[in-house]
Amino acid sequence: MYVAYCKPHSKIGISKTVGRVYMTGLNKFEKFNRRVSMGIEWVGLAALLLMMLVTTLDVIGSKLFLLPVFGAFDIMMLAQVETGGTYQVANVLDKDNIESIQG
Repeated sequence: MYVAYCKPHSKIGISKTVGRVYMTGLNKFEKFNRRVSMGIEWVGLAALLLMMLVTTLDVIGSKLFLLPVFGAFDIMMLAQVETGGTYQVANVLDKDNIESIQG
């Protein structure tokens, strides 16, 4: 069982003892959600970097060498879908933005 140290009467666990509060199932689930959310955000970051790299190579290749990247338009479309999808999933899993607006 995980133990978290916090102030008494905290909202972390159901126990109101001073010193140690045991981590509940919801806290474990929230920790899992944060890990999944961070992983998905890294995938979105990789898609953004791919879009930057493909655009740079396409512009340099087509202007200097008259050799554009074939399929650059399709790669950009897929990367944009990936970036938008990862943003939406990470936004749903990570509720910090909703709590900061409400409170």
